[in-house]
Amino acid sequence: MFYNQYLKITNYFKPFKIEYETLVNDFTNTVKTVFDYIGQEVNNKEDKFYLNKNKILTCSKDQVKKPLYKNSNLQWEPYKQFLF
Repeated sequence: MFYNQYLKITNYFKPFKIEYETLVNDFTNTVKTVFDYIGQEVNNKEDKFYLNKNKILTCSKDQVKKPLYKNSNLQWEPYKQFLF
């Protein structure tokens, strides 16, 4: 019963998958793909999200105000043996 409900929900919402590396390496196109998926128009402010003047009230507020950090992409590699 629970599993059938799970299938109904996941089939209804059709989960959308984004890979971190793709987002970081091709941010503009990935954001456009997400906006297309949710039916929103891209307004070309997304690339400079870190310049947004809105107040941030989360613990990650300092990170949100910086451009994407691309240097950490492969830092997980030494741990690969433990993941797979």
